[in-house]
Amino acid sequence: MSPKDAPRIGKKKFSMPNALVLLIILIIISYIATFIVPSGTFEREYDDLTGRELVLPGTFSEVDAEPVGIFDLLACIPEGIVGSADIIALVLIVGGVFGIINDTGAINALLGKVIKNMSAKRAYIIIAGIMFVGSLMGYAYGAAELMLPFIPIAVAACIAMGYDSMTGCAIILLGAGAGFAGTSINPSTAMIAQNIAGLPVGSGMWFRNIAYAAFLITAILYIFRYM
Repeated sequence: MSPKDAPRIGKKKFSMPNALVLLIILIIISYIATFIVPSGTFEREYDDLTGRELVLPGTFSEVDAEPVGIFDLLACIPEGIVGSADIIALVLIVGGVFGIINDTGAINALLGKVIKNMSAKRAYIIIAGIMFVGSLMGYAYGAAELMLPFIPIAVAACIAMGYDSMTGCAIILLGAGAGFAGTSINPSTAMIAQNIAGLPVGSGMWFRNIAYAAFLITAILYIFRYM
C-alpha cells in the first residue's frame, strides 16, 4: 500500500465534557484546595431586612485549617441542593417560563417580521432596538441557548439587506452578552453568587447597571462601525 492510499488518522477533536462532569471536577478541585489554601473567616451580622447573616467587609482573619473529610465531600451535593433550594427553584421556574415562551414561536415571528420589514434608513434604529431587547433577555435570565433560534432569522435578514452573516450573529449574541455581563438580577449568575457570598440580593445594583449600559452602548456602536 502506497503512502497515498494509507488511511489518514485525524486528530481527535476536543469536546466539552458534560455539565455534571465539570461540576464533579470543580468539587474535587475545591476538596483538594482545602488542604492547600489558607483558611479564613469573616465577621457577620444579622440583617433584619433580609433575615440573614451578612458578611462585614474588612473583617477577614485567618484561622486554623480544617480540611474537608471524604464523607463531607460525598455529602456536599445534597447539602448544597438543600441550602440553595430557593435559588434552584427560581432558576427552574424562570427557565421553564422562557422555554414555554420560546416554544410558542411568538418571539421568533415578531423578530422576523421586524427585521424583514426594516429599510436601510431605519436599519440602525431597529438593530439598536433588537440589541436592547436581547440585552434585557440576557439581563433577566441570560441563557445563551435561548438566543440561538433567533440567529438564523437575523442572519437571513442581514444578508438580504446587504450585510454579512457576522452582522446577524453579532446583533443577537452581543446584545444578549451585554445584558448577561452587566446583570444584577439574573438568577443563574448574580443571585446565586450573592447567595453564596452571603450578600443581599441586588447588592451593588447601581454599579452593575452602569456597567450594563456601558457594555450595551459599546456593543451597539461596534456593530454600527462594523456595518
